Amino acid sequence: MIDPAYLVDSSVLITAANTWYAFDIVPSFWNRIHRHLEDGSLGILDVVHDEVTRGHDDLMSWLKAGDFPKISTNDADILNEYSDVVEYILQSRHYTDQAKLGWITNREMADPWLIASAAVMKIPIITLEKAEPNRKSSVKIPDVADHFHVPILHLFQMMRELQISI
Repeated sequence: MIDPAYLVDSSVLITAANTWYAFDIVPSFWNRIHRHLEDGSLGILDVVHDEVTRGHDDLMSWLKAGDFPKISTNDADILNEYSDVVEYILQSRHYTDQAKLGWITNREMADPWLIASAAVMKIPIITLEKAEPNRKSSVKIPDVADHFHVPILHLFQMMRELQISI
């Protein structure tokens, strides 16, 4: 298994590409992210890769063109932890049934896999989601990650730690 320092959520890549770091405006950002994905210091799950490459845009093209190692979620430890994440959500009395089902019945949803993988690998998730512990209508990565003792970092914090400047 690849041993990255961070796992990236699709929200980071999608938001960066569509706002602050558009490919035509800040290509140096994407060059640095490419380098960190390539050397394995930044990890991308197979399910996150699949989620992002379903689009038809610059990000999809960039991700498909890059020969990045992808972390397989078909790993016994990750599968076991994924079961724990799903069980936690199902047993939660906090979220509405619709919120729970939206998170665990959508096979294209990478969020529970991110938490399970980060918990197994003992590394932070890079996401733009913010904790919303009082929200009942949707499940947020930071709220569930907290239960599994998975740290959450913002993109800018990761950039500082990896010394990514543009």
